[in-house]
Order: sequence, then C-alpha cells, then structure tokens
Amino acid sequence: MHMHVVGGEVKVQRTESSRSDRSTQPLAPKMSGENGRIQLVLVVIALVVAIAALVVALVGLSLKGTTQITIPDYANGGVPSSLSSSGTSSDKIWSIAIGHANYNEAYIDEKTGTLKGFLIDIANAVCKYGNKNCRIVYDVWTHCWNSESGQVSRGGTGLMSDWYDACTGWYGTYDRYRTFTFSDPYGRGDPESLYAKPGSPLVTSWREMAGKKIGILDGWWTDEICLNRNADRFTSGTPFTSDRVIHYAQPEDLVEAVMNGDIDYGFQSESGYIAQELQRVEGDPVIPCAVHGPSTMTRKVNQEFLNWWNEAQKRLMATTEYTRICQDMEDREVHGHKPGQTAEEYCFL
Repeated sequence: MHMHVVGGEVKVQRTESSRSDRSTQPLAPKMSGENGRIQLVLVVIALVVAIAALVVALVGLSLKGTTQITIPDYANGGVPSSLSSSGTSSDKIWSIAIGHANYNEAYIDEKTGTLKGFLIDIANAVCKYGNKNCRIVYDVWTHCWNSESGQVSRGGTGLMSDWYDACTGWYGTYDRYRTFTFSDPYGRGDPESLYAKPGSPLVTSWREMAGKKIGILDGWWTDEICLNRNADRFTSGTPFTSDRVIHYAQPEDLVEAVMNGDIDYGFQSESGYIAQELQRVEGDPVIPCAVHGPSTMTRKVNQEFLNWWNEAQKRLMATTEYTRICQDMEDREVHGHKPGQTAEEYCFL
C-alpha cells in the first residue's frame, strides 16, 4: 500500500502485495476455540468407555468359580439339593446310568416313582465329594452291558454310544475289561452259585450237568462264559451251549421258570430275590466270575471321569457318611424293606 499527496489531498493506493498479506492472515480465534471443545468431548467419552470396560472386567473376575449347580437327591424322594461348584471341568454335567432290579442296591420307589437304593446314594455322595455336577440317568441294564443267548457279551449301546458317562453298580469281569475300564470298587464281590427248586434232588446232584438247563439274567456277570470257564467244577454236560443257557430279563421270571420246571437251575449271586426264593445247591457251589466287586464302569477313553471319581470315592469311603450309606441298605425305614445284602456283606466296613 502506497500513499500519494495530490493537490494537498492524501490518496491511498492498494497494491497486489497488500492483498497477498491479507490472504496469509491466520484463522479467526473463534474457529480455533470450537476445535478445542470438540477434542475435549472426545477425550471425555474415551475415558468413560475405558472406565466402564474396566468395571465389567473386575466384576467378571469376582464371579469366577461361583456357579450354582443342583445334584438330584433321589434318596430323599427326588427333592434336589443345591451345591456349589468351581469352574473349569466342574461346569460339565456328568451323567451316570443306573438300572433297577428291585434290590436294596437300586429300585423304583412305589410312592414317589423315583430311583432309590445304595447305588443312587453312593453316586450322589461321590459327586458331592468330587464337587461335580452329576445327573442320575435311569436306563435298562443291557444298555450298559449286553449279553444274549448265543451271542458274545459286549458293551451296551448306551455306554458305547456316549449316552452317558458311566454306569455304576457293575462288577469287573474279564470280558468286561476287554471293552471298558472300572473305578476302584466300593463294595465286596457277591459270591455266585447255582439255585434249584427247594427240596429238589437237583440240589445235591448239580455237578451232573448233562442235559440240564440253566437260567441267567441278561447283562449280569453270571453268564455262560463264566460257567464254561469253571467247567472243571462239573463232571459232565459241559461246555454249556446256547440251547442250554436261557436268558431272562427279570429275576422274577427266572425264579418262575425254575419253579415250573422249564429250567433246572438259576445261576446268580448269593443275595437278592433269587437266593431268597430258591435253594442254593449243596457242597462247594461257589463259581467265581468277577475280578472285583461293584464299581463304576466307563469307556476306556474317559480317563478324566475315572480320575476325579476315584479320588472323590476315596475321600468318601474314609468318612462316616460311607458307613451311614451302607447301613441304610438294611434300615427298613430307608432301603432295608427290599431284599439284598447287609452292610457287612456288601461294604468295606
């Protein structure tokens, strides 16, 4: 910009350089203030989000390991009891199958329609001591272990197909060990023997097996394989072929067949319904079939289950609770109104 004096009058002339100077002036202070406020709001929002995330994380950590589970207590009429469980594998629901044979080990209560018996009590107690979330599953015995006349005994469809994690109340036998594995036993083995119609001459002539028919229960460890393995106890009539070994689903059916003369003997353990209704043969009638007494049977790949079950069972059996569960087998107010072994006969007391 230049000034000229013309006739005493001052005139101002703008040049290009002055316009250029104006174009390089900074933005107005008002615009700079708005940007600052926007940046401040964004910072505040970011801080709020970060604090909220931190609070959520701390709450999640404080709740870890407090999952509430429910284990059915069938011994008390099916009323469930609440137990606390830790996290990790305890969150898995372990299913344990139990059938029934109307013994004090396992039966269906007529009043409540629920499963009751020693096996239910022992399974619930082991799960409690293992701090595990378990469910008792009712199924027929043959879905755990299947034996049919003329067929090789084999794993049942239920356990083989992973319908449940284990079946409890099973004796370890040589043929079962080929397919499954077992927990430590929680009871003694029940001796096996032959039973005939009371007063029959077959009670004393049992070693002479030529032409004789024997009844066994499906799925039980007292089967034709065991009979043939002990063939040296008999003087004739062995091996026991499929046409001479008749299978029955229930002990009542087997007893009826013996009493009617359809078969000559029943082959069973020395406790329960058959032993009460029929007469054990005389002499030295024990025919050993089992490797060990009642335990829990599972697939060989299920090592995780076997590990925690054995540890929990060991802790349980060192307590008075195990003793009480055993004594309930003969207490008529609990399970003693059903046939079966006594606490001393069955348990490690």
